[in-house]
Amino acid sequence: MSGFRVVRGPSWIYGNDDGGDGHLGTVIKVHQSEQRVTVLWDDGAKKTCRAGQNRAFDLYIFDNAQAGVRHESVTCNECEENGIRGIRWKCLNCDDYDLCSSCYHKDKHIIDHVFKRIKSSSDEGVKVAARSDCQNSKCESLGMFKSATVIRGEHWMWANQDGGAGSHGFIMKINDWEQGNESTYRTQAGVLWAEGDGYTYRLGHNGKVDLKYVKPASGGFYYKTHLPVLGK
Repeated sequence: MSGFRVVRGPSWIYGNDDGGDGHLGTVIKVHQSEQRVTVLWDDGAKKTCRAGQNRAFDLYIFDNAQAGVRHESVTCNECEENGIRGIRWKCLNCDDYDLCSSCYHKDKHIIDHVFKRIKSSSDEGVKVAARSDCQNSKCESLGMFKSATVIRGEHWMWANQDGGAGSHGFIMKINDWEQGNESTYRTQAGVLWAEGDGYTYRLGHNGKVDLKYVKPASGGFYYKTHLPVLGK
């Protein structure tokens, strides 16, 4: 779970402690025996959330690619990503047709078709309703996506590489973290600082986040009720 990108879920009771509906955070610590997790929201706030404690589930999993989840032999039939990273969406109306999360939530393929959501290569999957029947559940994702304005955050360890405390930068791209056998996906943010220097930083790699936003960017819309619940 560490590194998972999450949004508020079905049992959420904490107002706008997450920054607002649709705002993203990263799981930075798992309290397995207590069925809770600590989330670092993209605005820098921290919150301990329930992931099964007292049968309450505060979070949806927006993306689990940050934990290295990959479907090695499966290709997205729309964007042609080879080895779908994160959640896989398999069409149940077509033979051998799959989407990555980005394409699924962008309404690629036929939205009247029913899909199975597959969290990992070992997951049997769960059938979800057709997207055409769930338009009211769409929500805009907001956080540290491309174009967000950021400053140093919780796990910053790079001295004055940013130009000094309080200096602003802009996320130019989100990349995978390729490091031997420890590859994680969508866990590296490329930032251009106001002074003109550009560097890459952790965005969920091993549960570490070097940045926080001062102005979020949109990551597009997603089907809230189609996401897996963290802890189930």
